[in-house]
Amino acid sequence: MTDQLDLDAIQARANAATPGPWFPHEDWPGRVFAESEFNAHVARVTGSNPEANEQFIAHAREDVPALVAEVRRLRARTLTESEHNRAWHAIEGAAGQEGADPGTVLNAVLRALGINPPAEETHIVSDDSDDPEHTDDCPGCEAAPAVRSDAV
Repeated sequence: MTDQLDLDAIQARANAATPGPWFPHEDWPGRVFAESEFNAHVARVTGSNPEANEQFIAHAREDVPALVAEVRRLRARTLTESEHNRAWHAIEGAAGQEGADPGTVLNAVLRALGINPPAEETHIVSDDSDDPEHTDDCPGCEAAPAVRSDAV
């Protein structure tokens, strides 16, 4: 997924929904109620697996705000001192390898931090790269967009 989630819009929808907690009603299968408004009826559930759908909808009231908060936390995250040290040592080790290139160093850092690289390597080579033919022999590589001299 290349587009970032609109967390503000997701949070606004969650905030506008009936307050929770929500629960599937034992006596009325296929219905989800909100405890906060005198057991207000929130949803009627059908489908091939109504019990699983009930659980999904009932838990969404608390799960969606929790997931939004976790994404915000991860986006704002900074490296711990230990992670920084692991990355530093990975760079030192990888940069000293014969034939090391930026991809080798980057992958060493990602491995040191426990982060999986993308399945297909993609990166951008700047116009002033010392290897202008790089994009021809590198799958997933994109040339940087040319900057117009009159655009300044």
